[in-house]
Amino acid sequence: MKRLSTQELLVELIKIPSESSNPKQVKRAIDFVVKYLKSNIIDSSNLEFIDLDCNDCHNIIVKPKTVNKPKLTLYSHIDVVKADSLEQYNPIIKDDRIYGRGSGDMKCGTAIEIQTFIDQINMDPNSSLALMIVGDEEIGGTNGVRYLLSEKEFRTDCVYMPDSGSGLDTIITDQKGILFLKVTAKGVSSHGSRPHEGKNAILKAYEVIQDLYTMFEKSDPEKYRSTINISQIIAGKSFNSVPDSCEFTVDIRFTEITKVNQILQFLENSQDVVFETTIFDKNFHIDKENKYLQEYQKIAQKTLESKVEFKFEHGGSDGRFFQNYQIPCIISGIKKGNTHGENEWVDKEELALAESILKDFIKQTLEKS
Repeated sequence: MKRLSTQELLVELIKIPSESSNPKQVKRAIDFVVKYLKSNIIDSSNLEFIDLDCNDCHNIIVKPKTVNKPKLTLYSHIDVVKADSLEQYNPIIKDDRIYGRGSGDMKCGTAIEIQTFIDQINMDPNSSLALMIVGDEEIGGTNGVRYLLSEKEFRTDCVYMPDSGSGLDTIITDQKGILFLKVTAKGVSSHGSRPHEGKNAILKAYEVIQDLYTMFEKSDPEKYRSTINISQIIAGKSFNSVPDSCEFTVDIRFTEITKVNQILQFLENSQDVVFETTIFDKNFHIDKENKYLQEYQKIAQKTLESKVEFKFEHGGSDGRFFQNYQIPCIISGIKKGNTHGENEWVDKEELALAESILKDFIKQTLEKS
């Protein structure tokens, strides 16, 4: 397989419908990456290609055989959110953008990491550098990064993660934690003509939901604050009966753990309510004075010839898993739009700039190792 330009490589990656729910296509995408690496690295026999599958989730780590704990790891996820149409896997290059499912989230990052990994390994085959590609970030990361860190005990000094919703002018220091709950309000069933003989579980659920919402401030929507969303409600067996059960899911993104404790205590003390925590992950935070962040900021500002700021982000990433092991993450992004939607795109100019910044960051990081 011949060496492609970064834009050409991104186009080929977009063509593979590697949706999180389709492990075969995720594996196909990873196999493509492995084949491309082996075709373009001068001596790939010096590398370990470690397949680390978990519960039908496909992941891979590529690193020199001489390296146990890499100084720097280039992280990306190859899975994408399910598209409404296969047409979204027919990439289009128009004006200054590349369109297609996963172009921005985050196959653009995958493409620049593959290219820079090849260049560095060809220059120094024993570089303390790893390439990590996981297949389930879009559905929680349990069988991807969490598995690689907790079960396989992968460790590294620093992670580069171009999975931010912002552009190159931003480095993310804070992302929200995630608390997903399945709550069931209990009632008493009766005939719809005699509601006074029953106890409507939907009304109980509504009461609990109202109380939950009072725990969250209603201020500037752009403010970095904890938020709540009721994402699903299921109740009732027939149109002419009083429901004895109402199940609803709660999606909470929190900025501090005290909010989680407040919510769980409230639900534990609520009568006629049972609940289950389906996902819980801490909020991400890294000190902007971290030496890796400072070095990356310096390089990015020099390349862009403009200021690069530290900011928060409402969304989350796999960075939270690395944080649990005190592994610093450089979370940045490449200018993009319509993420997870029709006509998803990434900016061509920022794609090239991101690759340049990463090359310099790899050089500086490894030289100081």
